[in-house]
Amino acid sequence: FQKAFNAAKKIQTLTNIGRGNLSISSVSCQLADKVLGGLSGKKVLLIGTGKAGALTFKCFRDRGTSVVLVSGRNFIKAKVLSGELGGTAVKLQEIKRYLADVDIVVSATSAPHYVLHTGMIQKAMIGRDGKSLFMLDLAVPRDIDPEAGRIEGVYLYNIDSLRGIALQNIDKRNKEVMKSEKIISREVSNFIR
Repeated sequence: FQKAFNAAKKIQTLTNIGRGNLSISSVSCQLADKVLGGLSGKKVLLIGTGKAGALTFKCFRDRGTSVVLVSGRNFIKAKVLSGELGGTAVKLQEIKRYLADVDIVVSATSAPHYVLHTGMIQKAMIGRDGKSLFMLDLAVPRDIDPEAGRIEGVYLYNIDSLRGIALQNIDKRNKEVMKSEKIISREVSNFIR
């Protein structure tokens, strides 16, 4: 058992098998951290009261974001979820007011149309004094007009781009498996000897 633990430690130290996030929520947090230069104290607006948005938000919360606003078509559900997440519920019609103040927007509704339009986001960017806005569109169909990604200072990622990053990370880890197997073979030989 001790030799097995030693082999595992060598694999963790000598390979990159544990690096690179694989879940959509952890990839989102990693990207936001990189784009915004850290997550500590950042403000998050969550639009939607479903599981995908809540899981992603929890990842952000665990990495030090502060203010949380939760909005959704059903205000009662938004209140319940905001209570669970330690945030404040806001009405869907009022989210325009908050776009200039938040650093991260996570949108995951089941709306059949855009919830956030380019014009709305452009107006919000005017009041941000050059601060970047990180936006995650986890909805299918899309919640955020893709044209918003062309606005200066807006970093828009959708579920497909996040999946692509996660798959790249899986490929990288798979390449590290061969290195790990060599280490295991060497350690087994040493143990048998």
